[in-house]
Amino acid sequence: ELADGKVYLGTDAGLLRFDPATAQAELVRLKDGTQPHIGNLHLDQQGLLWIGSRGDGLFLLQDGQIKRFSQPVHGGVTLANATVSIMNSDQHNQLWVGLADQGLLRLLRVADLPLGP
Repeated sequence: ELADGKVYLGTDAGLLRFDPATAQAELVRLKDGTQPHIGNLHLDQQGLLWIGSRGDGLFLLQDGQIKRFSQPVHGGVTLANATVSIMNSDQHNQLWVGLADQGLLRLLRVADLPLGP
């Protein structure tokens, strides 16, 4: 649940936003076309919602906007086509991202990350 009271759910059909006040749910479009299978959600200390997908990489919900990461990871894999297995942030607000068959990544200073469109 985010500060606005909305609840986010990861599904095989994408990210759903549920409003308990109205009992309404809606699909949050993360990208054009078919929506990714969402396997992981992580709410960090700043209230940012990190969204991990299977095969479509890492997304971030910040101030109502969706950001997608595309940095290279390894061997032709980028954060835009990776499978995110697990996420967690530490006491220094660094995000740790476990990628299937690609190892562990640490994103430094979450507040200062450059975000793409």
